[in-house]
Amino acid sequence: MNYLIAVSFVSLFILGFCDNLRGPLFPEIIKYFSVSDTLGAAYFAVTSFVAFFASYFIRKEKNTYKLLHILNSGVLCLGISFAIQSFSQNYLVLMTGVFFFGISFGFLGVSQNNLVVQGSTDINRSKMLSGLHSMYGISSLLSPLYVAGYSNWGWQKILSVTAIFPFIFFVIILIQLIKNRKYWLELHQKTVTEIHPKVTWREKRICLVISFYVIAEIMLGSRLALYMRRYFDFSLQESSFYVTLLFVFMLIGRVVVSFYPPRIPLKTQLVFSLVGSLFCFLIGMYYHPAVLILCGLTMAPFYPLAISYISEINQKKAPEIVSNTVAIQALFVVAMHLLVGNIADLTNLKTAFLIGPVCMATALFLLLSIKKEKYV
Repeated sequence: MNYLIAVSFVSLFILGFCDNLRGPLFPEIIKYFSVSDTLGAAYFAVTSFVAFFASYFIRKEKNTYKLLHILNSGVLCLGISFAIQSFSQNYLVLMTGVFFFGISFGFLGVSQNNLVVQGSTDINRSKMLSGLHSMYGISSLLSPLYVAGYSNWGWQKILSVTAIFPFIFFVIILIQLIKNRKYWLELHQKTVTEIHPKVTWREKRICLVISFYVIAEIMLGSRLALYMRRYFDFSLQESSFYVTLLFVFMLIGRVVVSFYPPRIPLKTQLVFSLVGSLFCFLIGMYYHPAVLILCGLTMAPFYPLAISYISEINQKKAPEIVSNTVAIQALFVVAMHLLVGNIADLTNLKTAFLIGPVCMATALFLLLSIKKEKYV
């Protein structure tokens, strides 16, 4: 089953690298097409909207063989997305590429987490999930450096060159699936008759906790470069450096949790993460913007620990809850991007940034209301 973990790790690295190019390049893209903050927000909102439907469509799929094909389809869509975007000469064509990125995000979000859950044991599942999302942290660190180092290429060439990597990985997985087709089909026959447990709305409360947190993380990661350029007149290289620092701290946090997990309850760790992130976010907004970078350190452990916490509170329904989480968070992120764009146009970007602390506070309230015994 280590193969399942390996393809999940590599695919999330590629997804994270591609996803985190968009934040530093976003100011250049909206400038190139001369669009407002509201219309520019569609660049992120369409991705999340399509990802919601893509993840919702496959949310009940637990068969390993099919999940591998879903993952590979997501990798292919990622390459198609960047190829289309790199050649776009108008905003509508760009949005077509974004549409494929949304499909990729939905497919990969569900397949990666479920394949790691299937490929790990109860003992190492938390570590494997933290390791999985450390891949996103590593790629998030490299993306802004890549943009800063090749800023003279322009955003279109950066995207076109990056599109090569998903296509290469798609071919590698496809060859492996064809080569080991007999093994995967036999595994498929063993699991095809599994019954999918129904998840109640009470059990979906943890989905809401994670989704509200994701809103804050994605808003900060995708808008930090624009925030620094708009309020502090930073260049593309300087703003990319700030984004890099954010993801450096995020990577450090996830690596530490992966290799040196604190010996305290998961729920307590999640509470500390949210409280620390809320504090750094507010201090960074109202006293010194550099403190916003520290949010990377406090936010880092939350997502992988929360996914692991799902198995702790309800192991039987964990795969179904994880799939629902991916779908719900995608829908929430759509609303976030639209709200940030509209609020930034009506008032200013700093006011729109308040969405982050509000969502963290909401996630904290919901998390504290969860009782483990209610899920058993």
